[in-house]
Amino acid sequence: MAFTRSPIFRLVVALTVLAIPVASFAADAVGKTGGGGTAIDWQVSNSNYEAIELTVIQPNGEAIVKRFAAGRTPSFRLLDLGSEMADGQYNYQLRVIPKVSTELKNKLNKARAAGDEAAARKIMRESGLSAAEQSGAFTIRNGSIVAPDQIEAGSNATGTRTITTDAVKPIKRNIGVEDQVIPDDLIVQGSACIGLDCVNNESFGFDTIRMKENNTRVKFEDTSVGSFPTNDWQLTANDSASGASSKFSIEDITGSKVPFTVTAGAATNSIFVDSTGRVGFRTSTPVLDLHVSTSNTPALRLEQTNAGMGRGRQRSKLLRPRRNGRLAPPLPHPSGRANELDRHQR
Repeated sequence: MAFTRSPIFRLVVALTVLAIPVASFAADAVGKTGGGGTAIDWQVSNSNYEAIELTVIQPNGEAIVKRFAAGRTPSFRLLDLGSEMADGQYNYQLRVIPKVSTELKNKLNKARAAGDEAAARKIMRESGLSAAEQSGAFTIRNGSIVAPDQIEAGSNATGTRTITTDAVKPIKRNIGVEDQVIPDDLIVQGSACIGLDCVNNESFGFDTIRMKENNTRVKFEDTSVGSFPTNDWQLTANDSASGASSKFSIEDITGSKVPFTVTAGAATNSIFVDSTGRVGFRTSTPVLDLHVSTSNTPALRLEQTNAGMGRGRQRSKLLRPRRNGRLAPPLPHPSGRANELDRHQR
Protein backbone atom coordinates (compact mmCIF):
# COMPACT_ATOMS: atom_id res chain seq x y z
CA MET A 1 0.00 0.00 0.00
CA ALA A 2 1.35 3.38 -0.98
CA PHE A 3 0.59 6.44 1.12
CA THR A 4 1.28 10.00 0.04
CA ARG A 5 0.16 13.47 1.06
CA SER A 6 -0.20 16.34 -1.39
CA PRO A 7 -1.93 19.77 -1.67
CA ILE A 8 -5.40 19.68 -3.24
CA PHE A 9 -5.97 21.22 -6.63
CA ARG A 10 -9.51 22.08 -5.52
CA LEU A 11 -12.76 22.49 -7.42
CA VAL A 12 -11.30 23.81 -10.67
CA VAL A 13 -9.80 20.41 -11.46
CA ALA A 14 -13.00 18.45 -11.13
CA LEU A 15 -14.98 20.99 -13.11
CA THR A 16 -12.42 21.12 -15.90
CA VAL A 17 -12.77 17.38 -16.50
CA LEU A 18 -16.53 17.07 -16.15
CA ALA A 19 -16.81 16.24 -19.84
CA ILE A 20 -14.43 13.27 -19.54
CA PRO A 21 -16.45 10.04 -19.28
CA VAL A 22 -15.81 7.68 -16.37
CA ALA A 23 -17.40 4.36 -15.54
CA SER A 24 -19.58 5.53 -12.69
CA PHE A 25 -19.87 7.75 -9.65
CA ALA A 26 -22.82 5.76 -8.31
CA ALA A 27 -23.04 4.65 -4.70
CA ASP A 28 -21.20 1.38 -4.03
CA ALA A 29 -19.86 1.22 -7.61
CA VAL A 30 -16.53 0.02 -6.20
CA GLY A 31 -17.30 -1.25 -2.71
CA LYS A 32 -19.82 -1.10 0.14
CA THR A 33 -18.90 1.39 2.83
CA GLY A 34 -18.66 0.18 6.42
CA GLY A 35 -16.94 0.72 9.72
CA GLY A 36 -16.94 3.79 11.91
CA GLY A 37 -15.20 4.88 15.10
CA THR A 38 -11.47 4.67 14.35
CA ALA A 39 -11.63 3.50 10.71
CA ILE A 40 -13.81 3.30 7.62
CA ASP A 41 -13.46 0.70 4.88
CA TRP A 42 -14.92 -0.38 1.55
CA GLN A 43 -15.70 -4.06 0.94
CA VAL A 44 -14.81 -4.83 -2.67
CA SER A 45 -16.29 -8.01 -4.14
CA ASN A 46 -14.29 -8.02 -7.39
CA SER A 47 -10.52 -8.66 -7.31
CA ASN A 48 -9.85 -8.52 -11.06
CA TYR A 49 -7.94 -5.24 -11.02
CA GLU A 50 -4.40 -4.01 -10.50
CA ALA A 51 -5.01 -1.67 -7.58
CA ILE A 52 -7.48 0.74 -5.99
CA GLU A 53 -6.52 4.33 -5.26
CA LEU A 54 -8.26 6.15 -2.41
CA THR A 55 -8.12 9.95 -2.27
CA VAL A 56 -9.45 11.72 0.83
CA ILE A 57 -9.86 15.50 1.00
CA GLN A 58 -9.67 16.95 4.50
CA PRO A 59 -11.74 19.93 5.71
CA ASN A 60 -8.65 22.14 5.40
CA GLY A 61 -8.28 21.25 1.70
CA GLU A 62 -5.31 18.88 2.04
CA ALA A 63 -5.40 15.59 0.12
CA ILE A 64 -4.31 12.16 1.33
CA VAL A 65 -3.81 9.42 -1.28
CA LYS A 66 -3.56 5.70 -0.43
CA ARG A 67 -3.06 2.84 -2.86
CA PHE A 68 -4.21 -0.75 -2.25
CA ALA A 69 -3.10 -3.75 -4.27
CA ALA A 70 -5.73 -6.21 -5.54
CA GLY A 71 -7.14 -8.32 -2.71
CA ARG A 72 -6.51 -5.73 0.01
CA THR A 73 -9.48 -3.92 1.56
CA PRO A 74 -9.36 -0.15 0.98
CA SER A 75 -9.58 1.63 4.32
CA PHE A 76 -8.93 4.94 6.01
CA ARG A 77 -7.96 5.29 9.67
CA LEU A 78 -7.88 8.20 12.05
CA LEU A 79 -4.18 7.44 12.45
CA ASP A 80 -3.71 8.36 8.77
CA LEU A 81 -4.47 11.97 9.72
CA GLY A 82 -1.78 12.15 12.39
CA SER A 83 -1.74 15.44 14.26
CA GLU A 84 -3.96 17.10 11.64
CA MET A 85 -7.12 15.21 12.64
CA ALA A 86 -10.08 17.56 12.90
CA ASP A 87 -13.84 17.23 13.09
CA GLY A 88 -15.69 17.88 9.85
CA GLN A 89 -16.66 16.40 6.51
CA TYR A 90 -14.11 14.41 4.50
CA ASN A 91 -14.77 13.82 0.80
CA TYR A 92 -13.34 10.69 -0.77
CA GLN A 93 -12.95 9.05 -4.17
CA LEU A 94 -12.14 5.43 -4.93
CA ARG A 95 -10.62 4.74 -8.36
CA VAL A 96 -10.09 1.24 -9.71
CA ILE A 97 -6.90 0.85 -11.76
CA PRO A 98 -7.64 -1.98 -14.21
CA LYS A 99 -5.31 -4.77 -15.23
CA VAL A 100 -3.76 -4.15 -18.65
CA SER A 101 -2.11 -6.97 -20.54
CA THR A 102 1.34 -6.56 -22.10
CA GLU A 103 -0.19 -7.04 -25.54
CA LEU A 104 -2.72 -4.27 -24.95
CA LYS A 105 -0.03 -1.94 -23.58
CA ASN A 106 2.06 -2.50 -26.69
CA LYS A 107 -0.87 -1.73 -28.97
CA LEU A 108 -1.61 1.48 -27.10
CA ASN A 109 2.04 2.50 -27.07
CA LYS A 110 2.23 1.96 -30.82
CA ALA A 111 -0.93 3.98 -31.50
CA ARG A 112 0.19 6.88 -29.32
CA ALA A 113 3.73 6.84 -30.68
CA ALA A 114 2.14 7.39 -34.09
CA GLY A 115 0.06 10.24 -32.67
CA ASP A 116 -3.14 8.33 -33.45
CA GLU A 117 -5.31 9.04 -30.40
CA ALA A 118 -8.43 7.88 -32.29
CA ALA A 119 -6.87 4.43 -32.72
CA ALA A 120 -5.91 4.38 -29.02
CA ARG A 121 -9.46 5.17 -27.98
CA LYS A 122 -10.78 2.48 -30.31
CA ILE A 123 -8.41 -0.09 -28.81
CA MET A 124 -9.55 0.80 -25.30
CA ARG A 125 -13.21 0.71 -26.31
CA GLU A 126 -12.94 -2.67 -28.05
CA SER A 127 -11.01 -4.18 -25.14
CA GLY A 128 -13.69 -3.10 -22.69
CA LEU A 129 -11.09 -1.32 -20.60
CA SER A 130 -12.64 1.04 -18.08
CA ALA A 131 -11.95 2.33 -14.58
CA ALA A 132 -14.84 2.27 -12.11
CA GLU A 133 -15.00 5.16 -9.67
CA GLN A 134 -16.95 5.83 -6.50
CA SER A 135 -17.16 9.08 -4.59
CA GLY A 136 -18.78 10.12 -1.34
CA ALA A 137 -18.08 11.57 2.06
CA PHE A 138 -17.77 10.63 5.71
CA THR A 139 -17.80 12.74 8.87
CA ILE A 140 -15.54 12.88 11.89
CA ARG A 141 -17.41 14.09 14.96
CA ASN A 142 -15.93 14.39 18.43
CA GLY A 143 -12.80 12.62 17.23
CA SER A 144 -14.65 9.59 15.86
CA ILE A 145 -15.76 8.52 12.37
CA VAL A 146 -19.56 8.49 12.15
CA ALA A 147 -20.81 5.03 11.14
CA PRO A 148 -21.83 5.36 7.46
CA ASP A 149 -24.49 2.64 7.50
CA GLN A 150 -27.00 4.58 9.62
CA ILE A 151 -30.06 5.64 7.62
CA GLU A 152 -32.13 8.62 8.69
CA ALA A 153 -35.75 7.90 9.48
CA GLY A 154 -38.08 8.71 6.62
CA SER A 155 -35.78 7.80 3.76
CA ASN A 156 -37.78 4.63 3.01
CA ALA A 157 -41.53 4.91 2.56
CA THR A 158 -43.40 2.41 4.73
CA GLY A 159 -47.00 3.49 4.14
CA THR A 160 -47.40 4.96 7.61
CA ARG A 161 -45.57 8.23 8.15
CA THR A 162 -45.72 11.11 10.59
CA ILE A 163 -47.32 14.13 8.92
CA THR A 164 -47.17 17.49 10.67
CA THR A 165 -50.51 19.15 9.88
CA ASP A 166 -50.27 21.66 12.69
CA ALA A 167 -47.32 23.77 13.77
CA VAL A 168 -47.51 22.23 17.24
CA LYS A 169 -49.21 18.83 17.13
CA PRO A 170 -48.14 16.07 14.70
CA ILE A 171 -50.63 13.29 13.95
CA LYS A 172 -50.09 9.93 12.27
CA ARG A 173 -52.06 9.03 9.16
CA ASN A 174 -51.76 6.56 6.34
CA ILE A 175 -50.61 8.47 3.27
CA GLY A 176 -52.07 5.89 0.91
CA VAL A 177 -55.69 6.90 1.54
CA GLU A 178 -54.87 10.59 1.26
CA ASP A 179 -53.78 10.53 -2.41
CA GLN A 180 -55.56 13.00 -4.67
CA VAL A 181 -55.74 12.86 -8.45
CA ILE A 182 -56.63 16.11 -10.23
CA PRO A 183 -57.50 15.40 -13.90
CA ASP A 184 -57.14 19.05 -14.89
CA ASP A 185 -54.77 21.98 -14.60
CA LEU A 186 -53.87 23.01 -11.05
CA ILE A 187 -53.27 26.71 -10.49
CA VAL A 188 -52.01 27.91 -7.11
CA GLN A 189 -52.15 31.67 -6.66
CA GLY A 190 -49.72 31.65 -3.78
CA SER A 191 -46.90 29.48 -2.51
CA ALA A 192 -46.73 25.70 -2.15
CA CYS A 193 -44.97 23.55 0.43
CA ILE A 194 -44.33 19.88 -0.36
CA GLY A 195 -43.00 17.40 2.18
CA LEU A 196 -43.77 15.68 5.46
CA ASP A 197 -42.62 18.61 7.58
CA CYS A 198 -44.82 21.31 6.00
CA VAL A 199 -47.06 22.90 8.62
CA ASN A 200 -50.24 24.88 8.79
CA ASN A 201 -49.58 28.63 8.40
CA GLU A 202 -46.18 27.96 6.84
CA SER A 203 -44.16 31.18 6.62
CA PHE A 204 -42.96 31.28 2.99
CA GLY A 205 -41.22 34.62 2.77
CA PHE A 206 -40.36 34.97 -0.94
CA ASP A 207 -40.42 31.20 -1.60
CA THR A 208 -42.79 30.13 -4.37
CA ILE A 209 -42.18 26.39 -4.00
CA ARG A 210 -40.67 24.86 -0.88
CA MET A 211 -39.65 21.24 -0.28
CA LYS A 212 -39.50 20.45 3.42
CA GLU A 213 -38.51 17.12 4.93
CA ASN A 214 -35.35 15.18 5.77
CA ASN A 215 -34.81 13.76 2.25
CA THR A 216 -35.62 16.14 -0.60
CA ARG A 217 -35.46 14.99 -4.21
CA VAL A 218 -36.93 16.21 -7.50
CA LYS A 219 -37.08 13.42 -10.07
CA PHE A 220 -37.75 13.84 -13.80
CA GLU A 221 -39.13 10.49 -14.98
CA ASP A 222 -39.61 10.49 -18.74
CA THR A 223 -42.23 8.02 -20.00
CA SER A 224 -41.41 8.44 -23.69
CA VAL A 225 -41.18 5.32 -25.86
CA GLY A 226 -39.67 4.36 -29.18
CA SER A 227 -37.02 6.67 -30.62
CA PHE A 228 -37.83 9.60 -28.30
CA PRO A 229 -35.39 10.64 -25.54
CA THR A 230 -36.32 8.89 -22.30
CA ASN A 231 -33.46 9.41 -19.84
CA ASP A 232 -34.49 10.02 -16.22
CA TRP A 233 -32.81 12.74 -14.13
CA GLN A 234 -32.91 13.86 -10.51
CA LEU A 235 -32.03 16.91 -8.42
CA THR A 236 -30.71 15.70 -5.06
CA ALA A 237 -30.13 17.79 -1.95
CA ASN A 238 -27.82 16.04 0.55
CA ASP A 239 -27.10 12.36 1.10
CA SER A 240 -29.37 10.19 3.24
CA ALA A 241 -26.66 8.16 5.03
CA SER A 242 -25.20 9.30 8.34
CA GLY A 243 -21.98 11.26 8.14
CA ALA A 244 -22.31 11.58 4.36
CA SER A 245 -22.14 14.67 2.18
CA SER A 246 -24.09 17.91 2.43
CA LYS A 247 -24.31 18.69 -1.28
CA PHE A 248 -26.48 19.44 -4.29
CA SER A 249 -26.25 17.08 -7.25
CA ILE A 250 -27.68 16.51 -10.71
CA GLU A 251 -28.04 12.75 -11.15
CA ASP A 252 -28.38 10.70 -14.31
CA ILE A 253 -30.80 8.12 -12.89
CA THR A 254 -30.93 5.96 -16.01
CA GLY A 255 -27.16 5.84 -16.35
CA SER A 256 -26.48 5.58 -12.59
CA LYS A 257 -24.09 8.55 -12.72
CA VAL A 258 -23.69 11.85 -10.89
CA PRO A 259 -22.13 14.24 -13.44
CA PHE A 260 -22.42 17.39 -11.32
CA THR A 261 -22.10 18.08 -7.58
CA VAL A 262 -21.62 21.17 -5.45
CA THR A 263 -20.74 20.56 -1.81
CA ALA A 264 -21.83 22.78 1.07
CA GLY A 265 -19.35 25.56 1.76
CA ALA A 266 -18.27 26.05 -1.85
CA ALA A 267 -17.06 29.60 -2.33
CA THR A 268 -19.14 32.33 -3.96
CA ASN A 269 -18.50 32.35 -7.73
CA SER A 270 -16.92 28.89 -7.61
CA ILE A 271 -18.24 28.65 -11.18
CA PHE A 272 -19.39 31.79 -12.98
CA VAL A 273 -20.45 31.95 -16.64
CA ASP A 274 -20.80 35.47 -18.01
CA SER A 275 -23.01 36.64 -20.87
CA THR A 276 -20.31 35.89 -23.48
CA GLY A 277 -19.79 32.31 -22.32
CA ARG A 278 -16.51 32.92 -20.51
CA VAL A 279 -16.09 30.80 -17.38
CA GLY A 280 -14.67 32.10 -14.11
CA PHE A 281 -13.47 29.87 -11.28
CA ARG A 282 -13.75 31.85 -8.03
CA THR A 283 -14.26 35.08 -9.99
CA SER A 284 -17.34 36.82 -11.40
CA THR A 285 -15.29 38.81 -13.91
CA PRO A 286 -13.58 36.30 -16.25
CA VAL A 287 -11.49 38.06 -18.90
CA LEU A 288 -10.67 34.98 -21.02
CA ASP A 289 -12.48 31.77 -21.94
CA LEU A 290 -11.29 30.14 -18.68
CA HIS A 291 -10.21 32.39 -15.82
CA VAL A 292 -8.89 30.81 -12.60
CA SER A 293 -8.49 33.12 -9.61
CA THR A 294 -6.85 32.20 -6.32
CA SER A 295 -4.44 33.83 -3.90
CA ASN A 296 -1.73 31.20 -4.25
CA THR A 297 -0.48 29.73 -7.55
CA PRO A 298 -3.56 29.08 -9.71
CA ALA A 299 -3.07 25.91 -11.75
CA LEU A 300 -4.80 23.19 -13.72
CA ARG A 301 -4.01 19.53 -13.08
CA LEU A 302 -4.29 17.02 -15.94
CA GLU A 303 -4.18 13.41 -14.76
CA GLN A 304 -4.28 10.21 -16.80
CA THR A 305 -6.08 7.68 -14.64
CA ASN A 306 -5.66 4.32 -16.42
CA ALA A 307 -2.45 2.39 -15.75
CA GLY A 308 -0.50 1.30 -18.81
CA MET A 309 -2.19 3.73 -21.16
CA GLY A 310 0.47 4.59 -23.70
CA ARG A 311 3.26 6.44 -21.89
CA GLY A 312 2.37 5.05 -18.48
CA ARG A 313 0.31 6.58 -15.74
CA GLN A 314 1.03 10.28 -16.01
CA ARG A 315 0.41 11.65 -12.54
CA SER A 316 0.34 15.36 -13.23
CA LYS A 317 0.89 18.13 -15.71
CA LEU A 318 0.52 21.72 -14.59
CA LEU A 319 -0.17 24.90 -16.51
CA ARG A 320 1.81 27.72 -14.94
CA PRO A 321 0.26 31.08 -14.03
CA ARG A 322 1.48 34.49 -15.12
CA ARG A 323 2.76 37.02 -12.62
CA ASN A 324 2.95 40.65 -13.63
CA GLY A 325 2.66 39.67 -17.27
CA ARG A 326 5.47 37.10 -17.11
CA LEU A 327 5.40 33.34 -16.77
CA ALA A 328 5.94 32.18 -13.22
CA PRO A 329 8.98 29.99 -12.45
CA PRO A 330 8.60 26.37 -13.60
CA LEU A 331 6.59 24.10 -11.34
CA PRO A 332 8.29 20.77 -10.49
CA HIS A 333 7.01 17.59 -12.10
CA PRO A 334 6.10 14.88 -9.53
CA SER A 335 8.87 12.72 -10.98
CA GLY A 336 11.41 15.50 -10.50
CA ARG A 337 11.72 16.21 -14.24
CA ALA A 338 10.97 19.58 -15.77
CA ASN A 339 7.27 19.97 -16.38
CA GLU A 340 6.34 19.02 -19.95
CA LEU A 341 3.78 21.79 -20.29
CA ASP A 342 6.30 24.32 -18.99
CA ARG A 343 8.65 23.42 -21.83
CA HIS A 344 5.86 24.00 -24.34
CA GLN A 345 5.23 27.50 -22.97
CA ARG A 346 8.79 28.74 -23.39
